[in-house]
Amino acid sequence: MYGLLLHLYPASFRNEYGGEMRAVFERRRQATSAAGAIGLWLETIPEMIGNALLVHFELLRQDLSYTGRMVRRSPGFAITAAIIVAICALAGLALFDLLALRYGVDSRDRWRR
Repeated sequence: MYGLLLHLYPASFRNEYGGEMRAVFERRRQATSAAGAIGLWLETIPEMIGNALLVHFELLRQDLSYTGRMVRRSPGFAITAAIIVAICALAGLALFDLLALRYGVDSRDRWRR
């Protein structure tokens, strides 16, 4: 069960700290009585969920910070990449519309007869 909870964390964090976290939890579980095991799980589950969210937000913050630095360093490349992504997204939408017309889907997503 603890291994499943570890999958809430990003893979990079899990690979670096997962073994140590398992060992600490196993020591705590062995030091707890059978009746106290329920309390241990009730304490561990919300703690892991909260910590996993914090780790994800920290990685997101780091990624956005890195992205900001790269955009400031080479704005021409960033603008070009954004334009290419926008063109590809619009091409995908156009293709979807063409296929929808070809196979008889009207604007209300109903099949024409």
